[in-house]
Amino acid sequence: GGGGGGGGGDGGDAAVHLAPTFAPGVFSMGAHTLQVPMSMHKENRERLVARMREQYGAQVPARAAVLVAGGRATMRYDSDHEPLFRQESYFQWLFGVKEPDCYGVVELDDGHSVLFIPRLPAAYAVWMGTIKSCDDFQRVYEVDEVRYVDELDAYLSTKRGGGGGGAAAA
Repeated sequence: GGGGGGGGGDGGDAAVHLAPTFAPGVFSMGAHTLQVPMSMHKENRERLVARMREQYGAQVPARAAVLVAGGRATMRYDSDHEPLFRQESYFQWLFGVKEPDCYGVVELDDGHSVLFIPRLPAAYAVWMGTIKSCDDFQRVYEVDEVRYVDELDAYLSTKRGGGGGGAAAA
């Protein structure tokens, strides 16, 4: 829906624009390209959690998480031209997300995955077309939760017990 403030993708500011090949359950770069199931990225996150537990065992503190930054959108010089975007490789491996300026968290206790997407003003729809919500991102990328990037610090502080101690950055 539109109008009203608040998070969760229901109103106020809108989420980032998604590519035309935005389809639940698969990663695809368009017509005539391989359709990779999103379940592969979930399996990669599960493998990361298992490997961290195997490698570090009891050294992994309670409420520890891996925080991964996705690739950043850039502009050519001072123009409005955006070069072809390529996602950061580790972020791509874990989340399969095509859009820039996102972050991801994988909690090591239970593998809970959270995708953080940029919050864009609704006016961006003039140039970008329909701007997808947090719910749209969650359905397509098959993560446990989707929030906005501007909520990342608060999320880490709340979920990690005051922030600081438990997050491992990649």
